[in-house]
Amino acid sequence: SSGINAEYGHLREVAEDFQKKKVRDILDFEWVRNPRYYVDEAHIKMMVSEYSMTYGCEYVGCDVNQIITPIRDRFTLLFVHTIQQFSGVSLAAESAVTKHEMAKSLGGMCARFLLTLHCSNGTTYSCISKILTGLAQEGSWGCFSEVSCLSVPTLQVLF
Repeated sequence: SSGINAEYGHLREVAEDFQKKKVRDILDFEWVRNPRYYVDEAHIKMMVSEYSMTYGCEYVGCDVNQIITPIRDRFTLLFVHTIQQFSGVSLAAESAVTKHEMAKSLGGMCARFLLTLHCSNGTTYSCISKILTGLAQEGSWGCFSEVSCLSVPTLQVLF
């Protein structure tokens, strides 16, 4: 219940912000920076800013715990821009910030499978390279947490 109230509160703030900034055109940045979906003849596309991502049509479940917040909006904008430039995204923040939840949320928005790997001292570069190869072959996303436990040669495979 509190999550739904927070989400509706955020959406109300976005709508009030549109009104305050007099957003009247679909090309205004305040409109364009928000995630939105379009359907053409063959695909569903999620657009953020001028970048689009094809909807993956991968059923990832219905997660009612994902709440839209201003931080998630900024993360989505950053993430989509980075993906469109064929770069990976490396999030660094305090442990209280739910980086994994934001990545999981965006994976759900785009209907992409997200593999989560909690790294440990025993994770080798061979293991990481096999996982990355599989992710690339399937077009899936990977979320590696606790990378500070990895050795330097293993980190070089990731970065």
